[in-house]
Amino acid sequence: MTARNVTGAREVSCEAPGPERPASAANKTGRRSRKAGRLTPVECAGARLSPPAEPRGWERAVTEPYPNTLIFVDLPTDEPDRAEQFYREVFGWKINPRPAGSFYQVVPGQNFKLPDGAQGPTGNLHLGITNVANRRPHPTDEGPEPRRLCRDGHSTRLWILVSPDDDMDAISDRAVARGATDLWRHHYFGEFNGYNNAFTDPWGNTLVLWTYGGDEPDIGDGWTQE
Repeated sequence: MTARNVTGAREVSCEAPGPERPASAANKTGRRSRKAGRLTPVECAGARLSPPAEPRGWERAVTEPYPNTLIFVDLPTDEPDRAEQFYREVFGWKINPRPAGSFYQVVPGQNFKLPDGAQGPTGNLHLGITNVANRRPHPTDEGPEPRRLCRDGHSTRLWILVSPDDDMDAISDRAVARGATDLWRHHYFGEFNGYNNAFTDPWGNTLVLWTYGGDEPDIGDGWTQE
C-alpha cells in the first residue's frame, strides 16, 4: 500500500518491511529511511503499530485505518489559574499554559508501559483545563453559551490510575486540603477488580482514584464492595 508524504509530492510505501529488505533500509532508530522509499511512523497517517519482521523497535504498517481517536478531555472551571495549581499539586502533573488564564494542557504521565516495564509507544491521553467564561476554540470572540459552571447535575468524571510511588489516600488528602470534597474512600469494585476513592474538585468535576486488586484482592475491614 502507498501513501503520499507530507508535501504530497510523491507516493511512497508504508508497508511493513519484508525479510528480504536489506538492513541498510532502516536508520539507527529503527524507522524506515526516506531513501528506501518509506515514510517515518509519524508520516504514515492511518497506520497502526505492528512489530517488524526483525527486532528493530516498533514500526507502523498500514493494514487498516485507525478508528476515530480520542485525544483530549476538558475539565471546565471558572478559575483556570487556581485549577492549574490544584491539579499540579494534587497529582504532580506537568501542565502547560496554552495560553495562561485561558486554557491549560495537562500531561498526566508518560507512555503506557509494556509487560517488561519499559515505556511503550502509546502516550497517555492529555487533558485540558478550560475557562467556562470563554471556552476556546470557538468561531466567535465571546465563546459559547452558557459561560458558567453547571453544578446541578452529574459532571465530567475521570478515572486516574494511581502510580506505584503514590497512594490513594494521600492524593485524596491533598485534594481535600485544596478545596475538594470526598465522595467515598476504600471501596472495591469487583467487575473491574479495583480499589477506589473518589472526590469532586472545587469546580464540580469528579475524580475516581484507582488501583488494581491483583490475583487475590484483599478487602480490608470497613471497606465497601460491590
